[in-house]
Amino acid sequence: MTSGTDLAVFCISLRDSPRRATFAAAAAAHSVAFEFIDAISPADLRRGFTIENCRIDITDLRWTRHEQLDPRRQEAPLLFTEIGCAYSHIACWLIGQARKLDHVCVFEDDAIICRPLADISIPATADILYLSERVPHNSRGEMTGAGCGTEGYILSRRGILKCLEIFRVLYMPIDLQLMAHCIGSGDRFAGYRRDLDIEHCLNGRVVTEPYCRHPEHDQSQVFAINPQRIAAERDLLHRDLAALRHSTSWRVTAPARAMMTALRRTLRAGTR
Repeated sequence: MTSGTDLAVFCISLRDSPRRATFAAAAAAHSVAFEFIDAISPADLRRGFTIENCRIDITDLRWTRHEQLDPRRQEAPLLFTEIGCAYSHIACWLIGQARKLDHVCVFEDDAIICRPLADISIPATADILYLSERVPHNSRGEMTGAGCGTEGYILSRRGILKCLEIFRVLYMPIDLQLMAHCIGSGDRFAGYRRDLDIEHCLNGRVVTEPYCRHPEHDQSQVFAINPQRIAAERDLLHRDLAALRHSTSWRVTAPARAMMTALRRTLRAGTR
């Protein structure tokens, strides 16, 4: 670990997730001390859970074009699971800020830790340091394009402040919104960046040898092939929206309002 660095390691996981044991075993095997942070679930959102100073505003759907063949995006640009995921990451950043940490390391519970963090070198200029191999980079760890990587990353104290500013408005899945605001990630998502001063954008770096990896299989633990997973999540979204229409509380629930707004926009577009 970089000398003098005050770092806490968090793992985001649903309270009853069977992945907890697997993650904990890998962390123990590589002497990584960490804390589980209970993930925000769709059920929490339906009960009205929100994150202070983070509002959902789905008015610009341009970013969905890169996933236009995904049937889920035909119903709403953000799934409840994606809103809950973003809220869970933000909760970790807020803990790091409250504790006045120099750095916070965040893992999702499907990340597989593959070596100790004790010898990690965090570049002094890095706001965010991706720990897996899924973000394109050169031999110096400089980002050369857009990718994914929220299964494992480190934020500096400055990076936490920038991320909290970036996510005052949540409008994309967290991995894409982070990538849109990373300097050096290329043009793929930069056009979807919020209208922020460049000083609020993230200086992103990538480790040259990964400290964690993402499972090679599809993220879904239930559906074996991608079309099945997409169709199943689409059907779950249909049921969520149907339940919200008959709910007496959806009107005061920010994620629900966003979902219903997106659905109405999609239906109007479909009739034209």
